[in-house]
Amino acid sequence: MTLLQLVPGTRFALVAMCGKSYAAINKCVPIFDISRFTDEISLKSIHVPQIDLQLKWHRLREIETDKKSEVPALSKLNKKQKADLIVAALERWLPRVDAGEVPRMGRAVPVALDEEEIPAEPEEEEDDAGYGERD
Repeated sequence: MTLLQLVPGTRFALVAMCGKSYAAINKCVPIFDISRFTDEISLKSIHVPQIDLQLKWHRLREIETDKKSEVPALSKLNKKQKADLIVAALERWLPRVDAGEVPRMGRAVPVALDEEEIPAEPEEEEDDAGYGERD
């Protein structure tokens, strides 16, 4: 047994559960075609769990890039409301991709720091205590 199994309900157990859901979200293939969510015939071919996964993907990417998300809780929303949320999320995401702020699949874009912004490492002073010859 691991510590997480011994102490359920702790912060560490929560992190372990979230880790599993993050893995599922990261395996998601996002749908970037807005018409799939606005056209009622296309929307019928997408199941609610797939829509939920798409919304979770957008929520995670917004949190990774902006430290906040505009995707609300999903439990009380119907399929059409969820589709509207995806359209709104795509309308926020795709212009950022086109501008080069974020890559299409949502990994953080490394930002080059100017030389002035690079924090200088503090110089370490040599401590001779305990080293060297004894008198």
